[in-house]
Amino acid sequence: MAEILIGVDGGGTKTNLLAVNAVSGEVVGKATVGSIHALSFGLQTAMERLRKGIVSLQLSKDDHIIGIALGDPAIDDTSVATLSGAPLRQAVQEELGCPCFSKSDVFMALYAFTGGTSGAFLVAGTGSMGVALPASYDHSSENRVLTVGGWGNPTYDPGSGCSIAVQAICAAIKAFDGVGPATTLCDELLSFYSVEQPRDLINILNGQGITRGDMAAFAKQVDACAQDGDTVALDILTQAGRDLADYACRMLSEMTCPNIGIYGSVLLNNQTVRRIFEQQVLERFPQTTIRIPENPPEYGAVLFAADALGIDRRKW
Repeated sequence: MAEILIGVDGGGTKTNLLAVNAVSGEVVGKATVGSIHALSFGLQTAMERLRKGIVSLQLSKDDHIIGIALGDPAIDDTSVATLSGAPLRQAVQEELGCPCFSKSDVFMALYAFTGGTSGAFLVAGTGSMGVALPASYDHSSENRVLTVGGWGNPTYDPGSGCSIAVQAICAAIKAFDGVGPATTLCDELLSFYSVEQPRDLINILNGQGITRGDMAAFAKQVDACAQDGDTVALDILTQAGRDLADYACRMLSEMTCPNIGIYGSVLLNNQTVRRIFEQQVLERFPQTTIRIPENPPEYGAVLFAADALGIDRRKW
């Protein structure tokens, strides 16, 4: 029988799970399911998806889950973080019969990046949020965690895929109405939603089925337009890069070690945003090291669970 730790990274679009042998640190299972954002989809749906994910890990019947840590997208790591994540954490703990710990999904990404020591981390995917620890994290006392972004609606999180997409859609609509500059975003938007006429978009964009993740997917087309020289798309992405740089610099202003990790589809895959972001950060903090983490956020959740349970990770 093996003792198992489970780490969960719950983003706005998908959730990744990782199972690790608590003694050896060996990865024994991986799975991906839909978002567990309980505020968006409800507690029941979040639990159904977590159950599906745990089953998909295909653990042995003899394995014993001794702890699970959630990177919960409904938590922002402020002083009320434990309250905001309590319903999901309690439901998971009761179902699995083992300790369940939760912090924000971005905090778990930071934990994967630093192993719990001082550092800063910025994620820009469907949403955007940054978390920094000016000092090493101590589970016995809630250290002050600096949080930026992660506000959700109605801001759509500056610099996020959702924010980029909303601004691009608005720019295209202005062009359709003849009150904004011409842009190739118009054709891209019609193609993206598979409609022929602009006003056919109304039912789609106002439909109950569209999610933040669905909308954020259009950010990829905005990048393509910018790469082809569309100035409207380029302006939107330039502002996104600046917004994310502002978040990063706010965190770096309180760090003794100018080291920041980045993650998420916008910062990793959007060339224009990434270029502007790095330029802006290095202009203000020239000594900063900007790195993509070697380990995923769900691994950070595993490390967090191990440390919270007092497990010796030196053998991993």
